[in-house]
Amino acid sequence: MNSLLHNNILTDLRSPQPKSEILQKLGILLFSFGVWSFREIAVVGLAFLLLGAIINWRQTSRCLTRSPTGILSLTLIAYIALSMLYFSLEFREHALLMIEEGARHIYLFGFLLFALALRTNANYLWPTIVLAIAGFFIGRFVNLPDLISTSQQWWSTRHALGFPTAIPMGQYAFAAMLGLLIFFPRLVAPGNRTAMLIWLLSLAIIIQFIVISQSRSVWLIAPAFIAFTAFMAWRLGIMSRRSLALLAISISIIALIFAAFQYQTIQNRLTTEAETWNQLVEGEIESIPSTHEAGSVKSIGIRVNMIEFGFEMWAERPFFGWGPGSSKMLIQCCAPDSFKLFNDLHSAYPETLLRFGLIGALIGIALVASLFRDMIAATRNGSLPKDVFLFVLICLALHFVVAMGNYRVINYDWRFYWIFFAGIAMAFSPYFSINKEHPSDRVQQG
Repeated sequence: MNSLLHNNILTDLRSPQPKSEILQKLGILLFSFGVWSFREIAVVGLAFLLLGAIINWRQTSRCLTRSPTGILSLTLIAYIALSMLYFSLEFREHALLMIEEGARHIYLFGFLLFALALRTNANYLWPTIVLAIAGFFIGRFVNLPDLISTSQQWWSTRHALGFPTAIPMGQYAFAAMLGLLIFFPRLVAPGNRTAMLIWLLSLAIIIQFIVISQSRSVWLIAPAFIAFTAFMAWRLGIMSRRSLALLAISISIIALIFAAFQYQTIQNRLTTEAETWNQLVEGEIESIPSTHEAGSVKSIGIRVNMIEFGFEMWAERPFFGWGPGSSKMLIQCCAPDSFKLFNDLHSAYPETLLRFGLIGALIGIALVASLFRDMIAATRNGSLPKDVFLFVLICLALHFVVAMGNYRVINYDWRFYWIFFAGIAMAFSPYFSINKEHPSDRVQQG
């Protein structure tokens, strides 16, 4: 990793250049490492990226106004700001909530800053990904003592390992595991037994992290995502069939060992609320309760009922929704008592419709579609390596699936996750490029 940084970003930092570019490169380093490790480091990195974009505001504005993704982003920012203002006036007693939640949504557009910085040099891509994955392991190891001190059977105890809850920990661990799979040819040179052993050890550790998360959604979708990732890696020419077969065997053996060793923990987690699963399969949604007889909340049952409540409330204001902070407001005033422990509906899709209506949701869908178009175009013209394309594609798709049962969009952990992957998706799009200014002009701006 040191050689990667030394030969790319760190080397560039020592050469004469405008202040804006120095800030952007420092921002890339700090934010990439902080995405999955330490919140404060990521925030500082984003601050550097913002300062660099402001200093070089002419180029920033040109980039954003020439890119379909940039235009859609600016449109959605304006829409959220207007929604925040309007509903702050309509629901004056909840004005502060509307403003706070609106600002948290606008914070998501930090991915534009990351894209602006990355677009200056494709050689920064691989170091940023290595930093992010390394940061994931470091961030978890720092929190291992806390896990070990909580229980004698710490290896089967559910723990967040530094993330806000265990749910995102499972998702991000699985994303990092897919990164180990996709980047195997980069990480392990042919015949390098030491690199292979490190890779296998990293894989074993990360599978144990996924088990510790006890995230049922990740466990259930993992086989499909691994199979799709392997298939795409073969179709894109990233790995041969033989290499993929060996990796699949390695992952299967390690996963089976962990499953056998912690069979009871996995079984208990998957069989919880079995009757609710049966009711879902049989279509008996209206009869699914939110709580157990003892009064405790059912994990799946509460989600089903909150989603139903969300769609009912959205139907009353289908076009513009209820405002950025509306879900907490509506839960407190209009929902059953079992909902009042929560601040959102635990599903991104009814939550988006409830807050921003059909118009806001459609602009958001167009933005995501534009990002995917950026990625595809950059891969076709060779600006974005195929393995990086696959990693970004899989990691974004992973959240869109997991988001069916969670709303982590404005939590700091997923905000950084989104900024990182959406920024890469946009950075090397041909729609995002502009003509470089004369060097003297750039130095003068710096």
